[in-house]
Amino acid sequence: MKRDAIGSIRSTQGFVIDTTQNTGGLQTSGVDISVGYRTGLDTFGIQNMGSVSASFVGTYLNELKITAQKGGPSVDCAGFYGTTCSGLAGGASANPNAKWRHKLRVTWNTPFEYAWMSNVGLSMQWRYFASTDLDATSSETGLKGNFAATDAKLGARGYLDLLATFKIKDNYSFRFGVNNVLDNDPPLTGANNCPAGPCNQNVYAQMYDSLGRFFFMGVTADF
Repeated sequence: MKRDAIGSIRSTQGFVIDTTQNTGGLQTSGVDISVGYRTGLDTFGIQNMGSVSASFVGTYLNELKITAQKGGPSVDCAGFYGTTCSGLAGGASANPNAKWRHKLRVTWNTPFEYAWMSNVGLSMQWRYFASTDLDATSSETGLKGNFAATDAKLGARGYLDLLATFKIKDNYSFRFGVNNVLDNDPPLTGANNCPAGPCNQNVYAQMYDSLGRFFFMGVTADF
C-alpha cells in the first residue's frame, strides 16, 4: 500500500499494489475404500424378518505435503495435528490429519408393517479416528520443536451411534437417534496447540464429539 502526502490511497499518488502470487502448494496421496452390501435375512435361515444392509467408508492418508511458500521447503502433515498442520502457517486442514478414519453402518430393514406405520429401520454406526501426533514431535526440520508432553498425541477415538426410522401414512418420515452412545470424551490439547477457529476450548470439535452423548429427533412431511 502506498499513501500520498495526506495519507490517502484515493489519488494518483496513493494506491494499493495487489499482485497475484503463488505462495504455496499442497500434495496428498492415500486410499479411499467404500463397500456396500445388502441381503435378505432368509439367506441366513431367518425367515420373514426383513433384510440387513452394511456400508463401510474408510480413508488412509499416506502423504499430506504442504509448501507454505513457493520455492520453500515442504512438510508432511499426514498423521499430525498442531499449529502448522491444523490450519495455521499454511496448514492444509482445520482438523487433525489422522492417517486412518472410517465409518461402518449396519442397518436392519425390518418387515414390521402396521395400519399406521411402515418402513421401520434400525441402524448402528461405528465412527473411528486413529491417533494423531503433535506436529512438533516430528523429526522434520519444518515441524519439530518444543512441546508439552501432555500435547504429544491425540488418542484414537471410536463412537457408537444408533438410529431408528419409520414412516406414518406415507407422508411423515420420523427419525430418532443417539450419537456417541457410550459418552466417550474427546481428546484434549493445550492452548499452545489449539489454533483459534479449528480448535475451541482445547477440542477439535469439527472432528471429535465435544458434547458427549447426543440425542436427536426429526420429521419430514411430504405433501
